[in-house]
Amino acid sequence: MIQPGQWRMLKPMVLSAAAALGGCSSTTEVEHPQLEVARAAYQTAERDPEVAQNAPDELRKARQALAVAEQLWRSGAEAEELDHYVYLARQRIAIAHQMAELESVHRALERAAAQRDKLAPVVRARKAQSGATNTEK
Repeated sequence: MIQPGQWRMLKPMVLSAAAALGGCSSTTEVEHPQLEVARAAYQTAERDPEVAQNAPDELRKARQALAVAEQLWRSGAEAEELDHYVYLARQRIAIAHQMAELESVHRALERAAAQRDKLAPVVRARKAQSGATNTEK
């Protein structure tokens, strides 16, 4: 049995041991922060209709790289290899966003060119009319 005087000496050790054991029993698998960022970025890209429509191949490649990264994480692979696939996934996601934006700009240019072509005869007619009016004076 522990005597009252001994308790003061043992109390810090008992509390430390209890804290350490409690920490072990409640430990959950800590995720790789960049893997979490890559997952979130992929989900955002996947939900973006512009990206899904205009960059499906890049999204597929991003998903593949992300799947490899997740498998490496679960298997406890070396950080360097895991980081490589996380990086690849994030780059593919960025490329998908850029491709979607590029396609959007192309469509805007096509609309502007069509509008220009539609208005060109009107502009020429007005210039011709303006030129005829100036020569009459």
